Amino acid sequence: MKTTHTSEFTFGDRVSIDGDDTLRGFIIAVIFHRDRPAEYEVSWFASGDAKTAWIEEWRLILVER
Repeated sequence: MKTTHTSEFTFGDRVSIDGDDTLRGFIIAVIFHRDRPAEYEVSWFASGDAKTAWIEEWRLILVER
């Protein structure tokens, strides 16, 4: 059985998290699930520290670089 996955975002896309314009990061990975939407690993800097988190697709908004 062949499955095709689609993604709202691609690697390197800049995104806003939860609509917060001060919280922006870059997509660095994507994971596809059989029974729910994709999740994206997002990387950003906060207070001089590099942060990463897996975030659900519905929480992200594409922003211009």
